[in-house]
Amino acid sequence: AILAVQNAGLWMDLPWWTPWLMWLLFAACLVIGRNTRSARATGLLAVGLWGGAAAAMGWIAVAALLSHLPPAGPVAEIASPLPDGRYLVVNGGSRSLTNSHLETLNPRTPRQASHRGQSHGIDLVGLTAFGRTSTGWREREPSRYAIFGTPVLAPCAGTVVRALDGRTDMAVPIPDSVVMAGNHVLLRCGKVEVLLAHLRKGSLSVSAGERVRLGQKVGEAGNSGNSDTPHLHVHAQLPGSRDAPLSGEPVPLRINGRYLVRGDRL
Repeated sequence: AILAVQNAGLWMDLPWWTPWLMWLLFAACLVIGRNTRSARATGLLAVGLWGGAAAAMGWIAVAALLSHLPPAGPVAEIASPLPDGRYLVVNGGSRSLTNSHLETLNPRTPRQASHRGQSHGIDLVGLTAFGRTSTGWREREPSRYAIFGTPVLAPCAGTVVRALDGRTDMAVPIPDSVVMAGNHVLLRCGKVEVLLAHLRKGSLSVSAGERVRLGQKVGEAGNSGNSDTPHLHVHAQLPGSRDAPLSGEPVPLRINGRYLVRGDRL
């Protein structure tokens, strides 16, 4: 169970050292079991500690598996918004354990309500040849991240509803909480709207009212807006209001026919 949780990367929601703590507790149980005078007491303690850890990890594993089941109702089908490459899903799925965007599904504040459309969103990061997100360790410079500057493509044919450029690409891990989506393009594709957010400053190549074709470049991945590391945010929604264009009813996504969950590769 520990290996499953560690490999699934669920500790992106929990502290990053959570799997190592599990290994430490397991090792402590083994040491106590060999060195304590009272074998009976040791056995009970070891069983209690390991049983509790196993139950907690079992719950996490089940929740992670259930996250692969898309919510009931319509699902928006789109193509990949990124060219062929190495990408990792860091937020995605139908449970908050693997998708922090679900926090806005039942909004508690006016700001959350104004961004409710993102509730079934997906966040994608790029990977280097060695499977890391950047070329260094805790880099502050956005350009050192694999996805930064990657072309962002229209995942569906439609009309540009909104196109915002000019927001600064923030140093990692400092987000811009003023314009949450940062530089972004909002496309109307049939009945749904698709948001492509956190784009690189100066990279947008489309404007509001423009028709775009499937696969057309609309910008480049960046680190603008409420982003603590360079990534591409994608979500689908029904149209929002004039004052809150990202407040529309959220719609789950399938990209290239796949319902993506944290840890998946695209």
